[in-house]
Amino acid sequence: MNEDEPYNLLAMGRIDLWNKFREKFPEFIPDFQGKDLSNFDFVPNGVAANLSKADFRGAKLPKGENRFSYSGKTVNVVGAIIDPAAIATTDFDLLSKGVELIFKSENDKSKRPSTVDVFISYAWANENVVTAIDYWLRSKGIKTRLDKRDFFAGSRIRDEILRIMSDCQVILIFHSQHSKDKPWVQFERELAADLEMSAKVEKKQPPRIIYIVIDDTQLPSLSEKQRIAIMAKGKKFEIVCEEIYRAILQIPKQMEGVDLRKWNDYIF
Repeated sequence: MNEDEPYNLLAMGRIDLWNKFREKFPEFIPDFQGKDLSNFDFVPNGVAANLSKADFRGAKLPKGENRFSYSGKTVNVVGAIIDPAAIATTDFDLLSKGVELIFKSENDKSKRPSTVDVFISYAWANENVVTAIDYWLRSKGIKTRLDKRDFFAGSRIRDEILRIMSDCQVILIFHSQHSKDKPWVQFERELAADLEMSAKVEKKQPPRIIYIVIDDTQLPSLSEKQRIAIMAKGKKFEIVCEEIYRAILQIPKQMEGVDLRKWNDYIF
């Protein structure tokens, strides 16, 4: 069987033969990088495809969930990898099924990119809502780092903040009346800014700092006020979580279409 034949089995809807091939040759890694898979059905006739360890970077995936799951049969995507551009093309929640989210490596294009870690800075007075958002993000496959879960007992708090934040590519700062003057939150804000500046000086990829303002409190300084923040007040919980999720993955918002017929008689 030549290198294209396994993919031809998928194109013909012969999922049964594809799965047998994957079982016989477990070392075979499906490479879908940049491919248009939008018209594929991965569960035809109730047989779900084995897409484990597949590389979906840059692929265009089927939009509807029915192309991935049908009558209790769901494709196997454990260990597969995907990037934000590809995940934005589908409504199917691949991350909750075992797909690993990755970003492009700036230093070595030949290496497999690493996963994204997200540090959460907050005041304990806001713990309930922050914990709920943390749970929501983790349910979507986002790897969050939270003090009460990830700090090692017996270590100095300052050292633990530095250890974990230094390993994170995204830093979420929940800003509120309760958090704005808290010493540890202030330290985390300053450390995030220092890590961002140091990375730029060293020509490395800096961590992305995302503010989530959960009340009417102004952002703490002029430099922070120049950032695009997520304004949560007055919005439903699910909507705020979706905004945070999209900001972490850098997924553009979907804009509504414009009815150009209304502009037929418009004169500038």
